[in-house]
This record gives sequence, C-alpha cells and structure tokens, in this order.
Amino acid sequence: MASTWRPFHRALHHGHPPGLDSRFIPDKCMGTHTRRVVARHNWFMPDSFSHCRCAGQVSAFAWFAFLASVVSCGSDRPAGPNNAGAAADSLLPIDSVPTSPDSALPPPDSVAPPTDTLPPDPYPPPDSVPIAPTYSGTPFGPFDLWHTSYSYPAWGPGPFSMSSNADAPDSIIVRINAARRLGHQLILGMTSGKHSRYITDGKFDRAKWTARQDRYNTPAIKAAVAAAVADGTVLMADIIDEPNHRTWGGVMTKPLLDSMAAHVKRIFPTLPVGASIRWDWRPQERYKVLDFIVTQYVVRFGSLTEWRDQALAAAKQNGIAVVLAFNPINGGTPVSGCPTGRTGGKGTYACRMTPAQIRDIGSTLGAAGCALLVWRYDAKLMSSAANQEAFKDVAAKLATRRPPRCRRP
Repeated sequence: MASTWRPFHRALHHGHPPGLDSRFIPDKCMGTHTRRVVARHNWFMPDSFSHCRCAGQVSAFAWFAFLASVVSCGSDRPAGPNNAGAAADSLLPIDSVPTSPDSALPPPDSVAPPTDTLPPDPYPPPDSVPIAPTYSGTPFGPFDLWHTSYSYPAWGPGPFSMSSNADAPDSIIVRINAARRLGHQLILGMTSGKHSRYITDGKFDRAKWTARQDRYNTPAIKAAVAAAVADGTVLMADIIDEPNHRTWGGVMTKPLLDSMAAHVKRIFPTLPVGASIRWDWRPQERYKVLDFIVTQYVVRFGSLTEWRDQALAAAKQNGIAVVLAFNPINGGTPVSGCPTGRTGGKGTYACRMTPAQIRDIGSTLGAAGCALLVWRYDAKLMSSAANQEAFKDVAAKLATRRPPRCRRP
C-alpha cells in the first residue's frame, strides 16, 4: 500500500460522501478508475479529467483539497451540482425514524483535523478480512444503528451483534461488506421509507412498492446478497412496516404480504423475507409465503411472559418464525411525567424503560425468538452507563444460545 494511503483513508473516515469506500480512491488521479468511483456517487467530474494525469499524491488534509486537485486537471468547465441526494431517495425510513435510506448522511467537513490528532483506525483493512466470518448466539441489536453512514455504525457495534437498517440500491453492497468485516449481521430494509412513498389516493400502491424493490434487481446486488446470506452476514429482509397502520388505507392483508414476499424471493431466492407487524393482526388469515414477523413489546401490553407466549403461539399457527422486539425509548411503564426511578425518564412521546427493564425484557424475549430487535438506536439511550451495562448483560446471555432459523420451519 502506498505511503499516502493511511492518512488519506483516515481523513476520509472523518468526512467522506455517503456510501464512499475510500479503498477505491487511488493515490494518483488515474482517469478510468476514478471515473468509476465518481459515476457511482453521481459526483460532477469534467470530461477532460479522464485524459489528464495529475502529478503528486492525494494529501492527508482537507476533502476540498482533493476536489481542488480534481478541478486543476485541465477542466474548462465550471463546477456542477452534487446530485448525490436525489429527491427519489431522500425520504425518511419508517415513520418517526429520522434517517434517510439514500442521501441524508452528514456533509464532509470542510477541513480535516491534523493527521497526528486522528484516532487509530477502528476497522480492519480489507486484506485482513476473513473469507468466512463466524456468527454465534441469538442475533441482537437495534434498528437504525447505521443511520449516519453506510460504511460504519453509529455505535460499537458491540454489544450489538445485529441491526436492522434502511438500505439504498447504490449503497447496500457497501454496508454488507462493512458489516462482514465487523462480524455484524444485518436485517435488510430495501423498501423502507415513509409510508407516503408507497401511497396513491390514500391507499397502498403495490406498483410503487414493486418499483422500489426492483431497483435492487441487479446482478451485483443479487450476488452480494446471496453471498451474505450464505455466510450469515445477512439474516433476512423486512419488506414493510406496520401493514396494520391506518396510513395504508385499510387494504393490507396477509395474502397481499405473501405476494410481496414472493416477489422478493424471485429476486433473492435464498433470502428469508418478513414484515414488522403485531402478532395478533388479522387472526382469521394465515401466512403462506412470509418467513417471519417482527413483533414488539411495550410495558403497557401487560404480562411479558403472557405476551411472549401468545406471540409464539400465533407464529406457530401461521407457520412462521418470530423476531421478538422491545421499545426502550417509549415502551416503559406508563406513568404521568415519567419520573426517573419508576421509569427511565421521558422518551419521544412516552416513558423510557429503566435499565432493569431493559435487562429483564431483553433477556426474556431474547431467549424465545429467532432474533431480538431493539426499537431503536438512540444516542441519549446509549449515553447512560447503566443502559450500556444492561445491554451488555443481555448480549452475554444470548451469546451462547442456538436460536431457531428466521425462516419458515
């Protein structure tokens, strides 16, 4: 590796554009190779750059310095717009979750800190990646853990061994490869986003959903997903959020979800497919194709063990696996004012769980399902040392368990 690689890589680590894998930036602007990177991210690049050879190496300083070196390669055009955040891909994933699956990552810093102040690289270089990662225990972790980047999670990822995230066609492979390097498992969210993305005249529009899903029907994505399912990096795909919700216009049924799952399976034959839905939704119907559901507990539902047993019974009746989930941000004991001690304090619209509730609920549910999901990653939640210890305790209890597969038995 050239001597300039590490400073430049570390500078990019603190502010590269969304989805950029800095391993593919060469030490010299060598035309064709660079154009592939630029095209993949929709950056403006003068045509004349492809015919030039820039002297010197990319320095470890500011990101704008790199761009300046590009412009200096004989271009006679003015700088064009950056189209990385196309409107079609800038919607928030899953109502109330402040992330964008395609483009809302932070802009690069205008000036990188001096090289000698940068922390050591926390991620292994590509040539140290094991070919066959090993995963054990019950997969456990939050939704939206990678909300700030497709290349690295916002936390850890430890003690979390798994996460569910909103994906984008141009970045899903980047995240899969990064997760594999970290030994971290993924629930894919290829059709996440605000419900309004898939609504026409107040009702769910299957054509809009299919059009979004079909954007992943490329040879490269299909190969990446198949390989990740085979080695355990990708666990499953969640195809829709809360089909019981009134925003879908009352047209959702289990047969409709089955037909959507069948469509995904035609593209990704080995990928388990499911949906986030209450276990007691439309009890008169049965799933025939769907592999799993994600169903979430909050304290106001009453007895934890009764709720768990009812969810498991409903899953068995439908012939599906179940990912049990809980909500530590707004699923705590419903008490007026959310006093600290009886609750974990105020959440976004209800009371947070206490560390003891996180530990007890997480351990109980994690011992029953094929995976355990937390709604959702929250910086304030993780800033508490007591909460961190509670999550570590749950992870330790699940680390040696052999869960059932998250697909139809």
